[in-house]
Amino acid sequence: RDAERMRKSMPRAWVKEYDEGADKEAVLSASSDDDLSDHPPENFAKVRLTILVLRAESLPEGDHLTPSRDPYVMVNVVNGDPMGERAATEENWYTTHNLWGDKTAVNSGTDPQFMARLHTLEEGVKPREDTYVHFRVMDDDAAYEDTPIGQAAIPMSEVLRDAWHMPRAVALVPIGQRTRRREELQLEWRALR
Repeated sequence: RDAERMRKSMPRAWVKEYDEGADKEAVLSASSDDDLSDHPPENFAKVRLTILVLRAESLPEGDHLTPSRDPYVMVNVVNGDPMGERAATEENWYTTHNLWGDKTAVNSGTDPQFMARLHTLEEGVKPREDTYVHFRVMDDDAAYEDTPIGQAAIPMSEVLRDAWHMPRAVALVPIGQRTRRREELQLEWRALR
């Protein structure tokens, strides 16, 4: 009985329209976490994020010029796919599409422990359908330009439906490697049939 009362008091996603004759409670109880993906990011005016960057594992060794690694992580919220072709080819793409950015402290080694908590500004960021949280692992170099090691991008739509409410591992993609959209891969698999 207490569990039922607690379930009724929990906030639920309002995902289905109900007509005047429908039972509102039945419609609300039918919503689930999977239904949250039906809410596009445009429904959120502004969001404030807290991003945890815990560690990196098995980063590649440096080259013969810079054998040691001094990695740090740059985290940005950008409009547009930061790993897409336009981002790779346009010189000032990042500066025109960036909504917010921060970075961790520089660490050392190939298995650094960052343990950083990054916060967006108080006014938050305005998410759109094509907004991403972009992680770039960089190697700090005092004498030369910082060297990119790897990157990962998470669609804001996944963040907004709480798919990332707990720490999760993210696989890095080498900088410069173009990612392929799911639709492209599905078309390729369809051609194999």
